[in-house]
Amino acid sequence: MREHVSYRAANRDNGDNRLMERRRLVTSGQLAEELGISTRTVSRYVREGLLTPTETTLGGHHRWDIDEVREQIRQLRQRDE
Repeated sequence: MREHVSYRAANRDNGDNRLMERRRLVTSGQLAEELGISTRTVSRYVREGLLTPTETTLGGHHRWDIDEVREQIRQLRQRDE
């Protein structure tokens, strides 16, 4: 499985110090496989505003942090209860 690694700076102490955080991002296909759903379902959830990708490339491809997606799903389930 090919993975994309993103380095995102996080501000600390009013921006004086910067902490680099390394995160493993996956493609929509890899996310779908991990969640046991189709890529079309992932795309539909994005269109409907149910899921928000971690990043979107200049070419319009979404990249996902699986832990963030699981948190988004957890929040959606709580909202619907």
